[in-house]
This record gives sequence, C-alpha cells and structure tokens, in this order.
Amino acid sequence: MESRAKDLVQIVDSLDNIETTVPLLKGRLDKSKIAVVGHSLGSLSSALLLGAVNTDPRDGKAFKVADPRIKAGVLFGAIGASDDPSENGKSMLPFLDLDFSNMTTPCLVFWGDSDVSPHLTYRGADWHNDPYKLSPGPKASFEVKDGKHGFGGISGWDAKECQDEGVERLAAMQRVTWAYLRSQLYGDDSWEEAKKAIGQHPQIGKIEEK
Repeated sequence: MESRAKDLVQIVDSLDNIETTVPLLKGRLDKSKIAVVGHSLGSLSSALLLGAVNTDPRDGKAFKVADPRIKAGVLFGAIGASDDPSENGKSMLPFLDLDFSNMTTPCLVFWGDSDVSPHLTYRGADWHNDPYKLSPGPKASFEVKDGKHGFGGISGWDAKECQDEGVERLAAMQRVTWAYLRSQLYGDDSWEEAKKAIGQHPQIGKIEEK
C-alpha cells in the first residue's frame, strides 16, 4: 500500500522530467492543476494522497502522504473504514485501519448500490461510500443505481471482473468524472450541469454533496 502511494508522489515529483522526455509533451502540462483518480484498491492510494491516514494495526505506525499539489480526486468503489472487516478481509488487508477525518481535498466518491464486498467487510455496499461520509467537505457522492464494482466497464468492457457492463452507465461515469474535475480545476459550471442532467435520469443514480 505505502509503495503504491509513494509511486504516485514520485510521478508528481518527476513531472518536469517527464515533460521534457516525452515527445510533444513539453509546454502542455499545467502542474498547478493535478488530480488523482483511483478504482478499487487504487482508490486507497488516491485517498492517501488526498489526506486519508492509515495506521497499521500490527505496529501502530501511521502512514501520512497527503500532497498539497493534488487539487481534487475521484474514487470509484473505494476501500472503506476498517471497523467491521470480514475474516477474509482481515487476512487480505491486515495493514488497514483508515482514518478519513483529515481528507480535506475536494473529492467525488462513486459507489454502486449493488457493490457488496463480503470478501472485505460484513457491511453492505455503502461501505464503499465511507470516504465521503467520514471525511470533511467539500465532497460529493454518486450512488450508482444497480451498480457493481465494474461501474459499467471502466476497467474493460469485456473484463472478467466486470459484472455490470452497460453503455449508458459507463458513459455517465466518464462524463460526470470529467465534469467534476473540470469544475474543481478550472472553476467552470460543468459540474452544475452534470448534476442537473443526473437529476433528470434517476435510473442512473443520484448525487449528494456536503
């Protein structure tokens, strides 16, 4: 877990070098507008950069890697709190004890109302919404109706792990993500327009904010 988060920090640290090395990229990066997006276990790495803190129950060591260069985030099917892990969850993630109370960076959390994860927790699908519920604002939560862990196919249309393939759902995830980040980074009204659109299509899901 720590190495994955540190890898992300290393990428941000290396943006100047990346920009000069990759053909046609020079002069096209705005390093004042950096966001992080993560799905599933990748959401854990992203949440840590947004300000979440993990304390390893095995040794009591707290891992903090919040990066002020990250201005916004989006989490899909996120790892929730560690208050009610299943037995399998304890064995899979023995290092996990997350605290979202210091995750102050603006963030949008997607969670599917059918994304139940008994291999990790005894709780229901709303476990994946913990980064929203347990962190301070400003935050947004998108409850995806009938959504499972694949969110319509974000990790691959025909990927084995995707159990909820759907063109409409996938397109909604893409457009809402773009709108949220666009508004957070550039201050335009894309997010307000996206909220209005989702409000007219409750079969896709619903958005909550704080």
